[in-house]
Amino acid sequence: MAYSPAGTPRWTIINPGVPWFGSGYPASIGIDSTGAIYVTTFDTSVGTLSKYSKAVADTDGDGVSDTTDNCPNVANPGQANAVHPLTTAGDACEDPDADGVVDAADNCPDSANANQLNTDGDAMGNACDPDDDNDGLLDVVETNTGVFVDATNTGTDPLKADTDGDGCGDGKEAGPDHGAGGERDPNSKWDFFDVPAPALRPSNMTGTRDKIIKLSDVLADLQYVGTSAAMPGTPNANGAMYGSDLNGNGIADGVEYDRTPSTTPGQPWRSGPPNGTVTLGDVLTVLAQVGTNCN
Repeated sequence: MAYSPAGTPRWTIINPGVPWFGSGYPASIGIDSTGAIYVTTFDTSVGTLSKYSKAVADTDGDGVSDTTDNCPNVANPGQANAVHPLTTAGDACEDPDADGVVDAADNCPDSANANQLNTDGDAMGNACDPDDDNDGLLDVVETNTGVFVDATNTGTDPLKADTDGDGCGDGKEAGPDHGAGGERDPNSKWDFFDVPAPALRPSNMTGTRDKIIKLSDVLADLQYVGTSAAMPGTPNANGAMYGSDLNGNGIADGVEYDRTPSTTPGQPWRSGPPNGTVTLGDVLTVLAQVGTNCN
């Protein structure tokens, strides 16, 4: 019997009429269920069959013979084939979208995306994810025009979960429940009046926004009454100044506590942009939004 290593393993019985082992003659050749090649011989002296085996090649050294390995050139002892189970190739070597990333590592196995871009960090890459920023709005309705029309044309950025950066996500603001942040314009950063609380002052710079508007926001806003953009460096009676930036976010502190009342009939929670002066009117504007939770 001879073995040719070139290409597919090939075995040939040479001189079948010549005994191999004493009086044993080669009778048959085959591959068993483990992938091992076997040869049976017939011993003429005692009239019995004997079996001799030789393991087939295992190119990738994963313990699975090339004849049964679904990725013979890539080590994959588990032989996983879950992504495209109807094909013969395993996940470790199959790449049907030809993007250079095999199924086992591809976040869009049926859409070519060599860069594997995944804005929201979920299991699907942008090339196949219907909601790239995971804000609850499908990419097809986030038209990126900056103008909100309705829930089917939000004008928001499909790659930013909070397009206007006001702390309330696009999906929340485009929703129907104003108590959850809805019935607002997801492209306007002024209509969700969540302020840093406690109030930012030189004696206490720990105030933060928590995406919930409550009485602590009202009290914090009250601390800024009397400050104005016309006198940014002049403190009020509480030591607050409109032009300071105590939390270092690049926005004047007074702007964070300054809004105009809603101009939308029946929707007092939709505050407008700052007017340069913090008054009791601003405090009432915050009060109209108490209870709103954008978490």
